[in-house]
Formats: sequence, structure tokens, C-alpha cells
Amino acid sequence: MPSATVVYGEYGYFAPKLSLLSALLYVRANCFNWVVGHLVDNRNQVLTTLGRESVLPEAARYAQGSDEMDAAGETAVSFPLLLQTINEAQTAVAAALSELTSDDLAQWLDAEKRVSLGDRLAFLVWHGTYQVGQLEMLRQLTGINDTIIP
Repeated sequence: MPSATVVYGEYGYFAPKLSLLSALLYVRANCFNWVVGHLVDNRNQVLTTLGRESVLPEAARYAQGSDEMDAAGETAVSFPLLLQTINEAQTAVAAALSELTSDDLAQWLDAEKRVSLGDRLAFLVWHGTYQVGQLEMLRQLTGINDTIIP
């Protein structure tokens, strides 16, 4: 994909100035701030599902179905804080998960819907990997075309 000049769009999306070919390939996506904030919210959900405290309650601003971000970014949590918090959240999640037993994972969170603790955690992990994949696509839209893992 050709390099693009990236601007912060009206609704918080990256809106690159694209060539005609690139425009045909363009897909609408959330901005980096929203995706990383959504990852923090995801880790908060893992923590609260495990009976722990959220690391950054303000990350609920990035929950699924949340309001779009304003163009000036005034409704956003600062990006450096999100990056710091995602690392703290991951450490807290790893510690909480290390204490689980297979019996814990088999416990029903919703017996009627047949959703166990393990099922819920598996979904949250899958969803987190999906969001990380979106970050790679956003990197490519900015014109970065390097190898992340050589």
C-alpha cells in the first residue's frame, strides 16, 4: 500500500489522504487511541470477571458501543497513560490468571446460557487479539511498512 498522510478525522478515525488505488482498499477503522483504550477496557473486564479491581476505570469510555471520539480528542484518555496502563493491566491479569484452577474455569457465570468462567475468559482473550490485529492495520495505513517480528 502506498504511503499515506494521516490526519485525525472528524469522528476519531484515521482518515488518510489516499491515492485512488488506496481508497479502493480503505476500510473505516477506529483511531489508535480508541483501540488501545478498548484493550485497556478489555483487560479491565478480565480483571473484574476474576473479582479484581479495574486498573483504569476511565477506560470504560472505550467500551463497545461507546460514543465516537471528538475530532479534537477532548473525550480521549491521554495516549501515554493508556500505554502505561495496558502494561500494568497485563501484569495484573497474569497474576490473577496464575491463581486459577481448572475447577475455577469450569464454574458457571451464566448456567442458563451455559457460559463458564473459562468461556468468558476465552472470549475476552480472543477479542483482545482481534483488537491488536487492528493496530497492525492502522500502522500500515500510516505508511509504516516494517517488519514487527523479523
